[in-house]
Amino acid sequence: MKAFMIDCVYDCSKDIIAGIVMALKATFQNWHDGVKAFNAGNYVNCLETLTSIAEPSSWVLYNIACTHIKSGRAEQAVEVRNVLKPRNLR
Repeated sequence: MKAFMIDCVYDCSKDIIAGIVMALKATFQNWHDGVKAFNAGNYVNCLETLTSIAEPSSWVLYNIACTHIKSGRAEQAVEVRNVLKPRNLR
């Protein structure tokens, strides 16, 4: 019985880890696509891509703020900065 429980926990852990890895891969791919759009000067596509990330990191939020600034929308950049400020960037 003990071996069965260990196998069950191991199998569940594998599924959880696989799900986390897939979510991180999707987040990284969206971030990468957003950066490519930014470098190409396509700021609208960049913002659409970066803001589609469900739980953006501080770095993604920073990229969103930079894109707003580059596209002449300073007020939106300040709003993003206000989200970043409590995250204690260093």
